[in-house]
Amino acid sequence: MSSFQALAMIMAIIVANMPIYFVVERSMQERAHAVISGVFRGVPISLQHRWFMFQHSWVPSVAGLIGFESIVAMGFIVIGRHAETEEVKLFAYLNGFVLLVGPVLGGLGQGMLSYSRLRSVLRQAEAD
Repeated sequence: MSSFQALAMIMAIIVANMPIYFVVERSMQERAHAVISGVFRGVPISLQHRWFMFQHSWVPSVAGLIGFESIVAMGFIVIGRHAETEEVKLFAYLNGFVLLVGPVLGGLGQGMLSYSRLRSVLRQAEAD
């Protein structure tokens, strides 16, 4: 693949990936806030609904975002493998590395910490 094609693909992926990431991240934060506060968009929700929202909305969103970002990172690596020039290869690999370290590994670590905290908050609410 020519360097121009590889750069065009890299830029298209970057431009398409950023809004998707931020929309899903915002949705996850909104759901986490609802789980903690017991209020979703100004409407109080029951503890049972908070558990449901946690298990069936927040957790799949985190897993989906990590999986999606992993696929995007692998896409950068594939583009890098097929690019002609070393500079474009390095640029593609750099983008893949940044996604793997940031959203994937960071999201995995933050997701696990948030999971245990949200679960703890819900268990405390059950005890009260």
